Amino acid sequence: MKKIIKILLPFSLTISLVSCNSQNIQSVDLNSLNPVTVNAVNKNTDSKSKKEIFEKIRNFLANQAITKTSKTKKLKNDLSPSELLRLSYDSDPRVRASVAMNPNLDSSRIMSLSYDSDSYVRACTALNPNLDTSRLLSLSYDSDYRIRCYTVINQKLDTSRLLSLSYDSDIKVRACTAINPNLDTSRLLSLSYDSEALVRGFTTLNPNLDSSRRTSLTYDSDSFVKECIAAGPANAYSFLPRLQLF
Repeated sequence: MKKIIKILLPFSLTISLVSCNSQNIQSVDLNSLNPVTVNAVNKNTDSKSKKEIFEKIRNFLANQAITKTSKTKKLKNDLSPSELLRLSYDSDPRVRASVAMNPNLDSSRIMSLSYDSDSYVRACTALNPNLDTSRLLSLSYDSDYRIRCYTVINQKLDTSRLLSLSYDSDIKVRACTAINPNLDTSRLLSLSYDSEALVRGFTTLNPNLDSSRRTSLTYDSDSFVKECIAAGPANAYSFLPRLQLF
């Protein structure tokens, strides 16, 4: 009876190892298998052979990841400036908003979109690192709190304005200032004591938060704060959809 061993891997790939002899191990072509199924070791297979198999698996997965990344980069850069420009005039505001965030869009068109009639489009231009800083500053005074949220995420926003918005009456705006690494550290520390869990949680997503305070927040009574700590600063932007701004 063959023994099946299953190993769970990232992106839910399962490798099933079933018994075979050493000769078959050497003939396995991992690159031809998708998903990867390796006819491999029985209980009598020596540890050296097992090590060789797992090394092949690791190499295969690494190559797959590299290939996937390079393809993604190519796709991201496939649109020509003229194609981006054309899409920036699309009748659907969601399309215009997506283009507005693209740093490869012509700077003059980014500026134009920052005056778009749709608030979501204007907000998305605020995320574009190539938006003129004076216009970014202007957007930070927008009456729509959602647009202010987007402006404080942009690390090119004037630091004094960023500090000012950290006192904004809107909870979500304060929370967004907390993840910007350019926020004054003493103000960041102060926000970590905010009465709102959303704000406290977002401070833990800032790499500049005092380490002892971060540790203290692991005992916070609110689960959202602890969830943010567990995710860490590297995953800060993955929490933005939770704000449900648009």
